[in-house]
Formats: sequence, C-alpha cells, structure tokens
Amino acid sequence: MLRVLRPTFLRRALTNIDKAEFVQLSADPNVVVIDVRDINEVKGGTIPAANWNHIALDEFPDLEGLNDKNFELLFDFPKPKNDQKVVFYCMSGRRSHRAANMWETFYKSDNGYNYTGGWKEWNESWGEPEWKKWSQATGFPLA
Repeated sequence: MLRVLRPTFLRRALTNIDKAEFVQLSADPNVVVIDVRDINEVKGGTIPAANWNHIALDEFPDLEGLNDKNFELLFDFPKPKNDQKVVFYCMSGRRSHRAANMWETFYKSDNGYNYTGGWKEWNESWGEPEWKKWSQATGFPLA
C-alpha cells in the first residue's frame, strides 16, 4: 500500500515555547495544556494550568480520526478547536514535541505548542515560593 506523504515545506515549523511563554499561556483558560507523560509520572506532580489535561503519548495513535464526541468520551475533556492553542509538555520536551507534531498531523491544524523545558525544568527551578507567586499572579489556586 502506498502512502501519500504530505510535503514538509507546506507545514509551518512547530512552535517551541520557553518557561516564560508557558507561564503566560497556561494561565489562560482558553489555552488547552496537555501533559503527555505516563500516569506514574503524573502522580509525581503536574504543572498548574487553568485548563490542564492528560493524554499519555502512547495514547496519541488513538486520536487519529476521533470526532468531537468520541474524543470527549475517551479523554474526559472537550476536543480543542483548531483556533485554540494547545500546549504540550512532558518531562523534558521530547515526547511533547512528538505529541504536538502528531496532533497537528491528525487534525490538520497548526495550533500545537511544545514547552521545551517540561516538568524537569519546572520542578527544578520552581520551588514552593515561586509556585505561590505564580498562583497569586494568575489567580489560579494551587491544590
């Protein structure tokens, strides 16, 4: 079976964002933040976001072809619209980069953003006082 490959020159380069951009985007409830780490990593802590969700990278092949209703039934949150920003993060930025590329390919969109620092950067450089500052600055309560 032949597969038609989409020319890469027709796609924009995936947008990578740093911690400062992530902080700004994650405070916006219209921006969907998706943690792509496995469930055991998530149990170790998450990055606070106004619209945080979880889809492990190994579940991403299941996304292809899902309509809005089935997406929501499977993942317990509404499927983001193509005009919504969707920010992906993992432990270090590698898996989230793959996830954002798959997302854009499956949904023929250009709304994927990759937080390159991931949980590791966030956790190492953001002690409790910084989390409290973030919470106060954004109005997002910490659990």
